[in-house]
Amino acid sequence: MEDTLNNRLLKQYFSLLGDCILREAINKEYIYIYIYIYIWVSLINIYVSCSNHTYVRWIFDEIPQQDIVSWTALVQGFVDRGNSREVIELLCEMKKAGIGLSGFTVASCSEVLWALM
Repeated sequence: MEDTLNNRLLKQYFSLLGDCILREAINKEYIYIYIYIYIWVSLINIYVSCSNHTYVRWIFDEIPQQDIVSWTALVQGFVDRGNSREVIELLCEMKKAGIGLSGFTVASCSEVLWALM
């Protein structure tokens, strides 16, 4: 892996984070959940950018605790690829799952929603 500025900063961040956890300055469960969700959402974003919607949906379905962040990443990915029908279907699924729309979710798919009016 190339030792770019971003990679060095990321290494420093995780080093400091590890020190804080060892010193119990940060709640371990909070960090675990935050990193865990971040990894899942990152995988969604990677596969969306590769236009591999089969894997995107599979990854999303495997997330143990789907929240507004993971739903928004999924919706945003389909919006970016111009899949209006899938966006509408996902918004309906979100509603059925009891996940409310955040302002960011609505803003990310506003173009699709506006086209329906």
